[in-house]
Formats: sequence, structure tokens, C-alpha cells
Amino acid sequence: MVISNGSVERYKHPRSVTLRAYATIPDPPVVLQTNKCFHPAPCANVPDEFIADAEPGEHDGTILIRTMDGATNTYTVSYDSMTRTFKVKASAGSTSISSVVRDRESAAKPN
Repeated sequence: MVISNGSVERYKHPRSVTLRAYATIPDPPVVLQTNKCFHPAPCANVPDEFIADAEPGEHDGTILIRTMDGATNTYTVSYDSMTRTFKVKASAGSTSISSVVRDRESAAKPN
């Protein structure tokens, strides 16, 4: 799971290039946003059902990881009026998404 904040203009998160990169990963991560991004590109948004506070001008989105169930290997996340249960994924090693995205962006730039 990735949690991103869309209300801070200087970060422009989540970025559209990052969301597209996640979509190319087998079994991509779920992306939740604390707030909807109303800033210009490269800022993008996940669908509203994955945003804790999708209203313009507000900055009060809270995402709470509520419970971890070791018996079922699941965890529960609550935000807005939603509660979702996710399966814990097996570790794929130590590669992080940020390094994958950064490496792809660097490879695309001319020397």
C-alpha cells in the first residue's frame, strides 16, 4: 500500500508518472490519498473511493491502519466512511517503488 498526500502543491503527489509506473507492476500496490490534488500536472489522483478527503479546499483526510490479523494475513484500513481489508503481500525483496520510478525517470533523460 502507498499513502500519498495531494494537498501540498510543492510535492504534486501523487504524480501521474508514478501512478502509471505502479500500473505496470504485476500485482500493483493500492494507492490511497489523504487529500485530493487540485494542483496542475504532474499532479494526478486515484479514483475518489481511494481518497480520504476528496473535497476541494479541505485538508483533513486521515487514513488509519486499524488492525492486523496474523491468522488471515490481512489488515484493515479506515478513511472517510470506508473500511477496507487488504491481504498482506509476500515480500519481493528490497527494491522500493521510489527507486524504480527514479531509475525510469533517469533513464528517460538524455545525457
